[in-house]
Amino acid sequence: MGADLVPNDSNTGNYWQDRAYFKDTPIVRYIYKYFDVKDKKLAFAASVAEYKGQPNYIFDGTAFFANKQDKVSSKLCYETGKLNGEVAEYNDDGSFASRKLYKNGKPTGVIQDAKSLNQYFIGTWHSDMPTGVDWQQTVLVNIFKDDGTIDSYRNMFYVNDSKKWQTMDGSDSPFETFWLYKPSGDSSGSIEFYDKNGDLVQRSDVKIKDRNNVTFTINYTNPKYGSGEVQSYNLVRQ
Repeated sequence: MGADLVPNDSNTGNYWQDRAYFKDTPIVRYIYKYFDVKDKKLAFAASVAEYKGQPNYIFDGTAFFANKQDKVSSKLCYETGKLNGEVAEYNDDGSFASRKLYKNGKPTGVIQDAKSLNQYFIGTWHSDMPTGVDWQQTVLVNIFKDDGTIDSYRNMFYVNDSKKWQTMDGSDSPFETFWLYKPSGDSSGSIEFYDKNGDLVQRSDVKIKDRNNVTFTINYTNPKYGSGEVQSYNLVRQ
């Protein structure tokens, strides 16, 4: 294996002896998978990296633990060897159990569990943003999932001919956030959105009008995600 991994003209064929080759080079990344020796099922998988000047591999990316039902039991996100982002736990059937957010190896204090995810929001919502063009309407589409994540698609428009939503630039890659709802009454509360690194993206006051309509009034927007000029907007369930 060493001879294949280390493209060094003078390598010995022993990776551990030849790893000095990587000392002054950029990241080298690997995906490691570990299987149970008894039943050969995947038990753990992780993205690891070797940085220049670092004597050992470090976790860098996502790591997963799997249970005997071939479901993910834990998900951990690392950046240069430190927990950064989510550490999520799942039930035996693969359903979401809880999530903590970390920043530079330290917990941020943000904790999600099933109780913090108001089932009212689960589903697809959109907010209309008129463009002045008769045949299309740009919208923000948010897909609230029962695992505590949201897929946000911006600059969408509805194409009448195909009867479906489409992005303005043709991309179908969403901006993923985590959400945390804090009720203050039967039909009101606040909602917080966090990015994959554990940073607060936005906080809004919530007013639930009925089953299919809700109003968000923004009271904080992280400067790196916008100016926060839009103070309130309505979401309509698809």
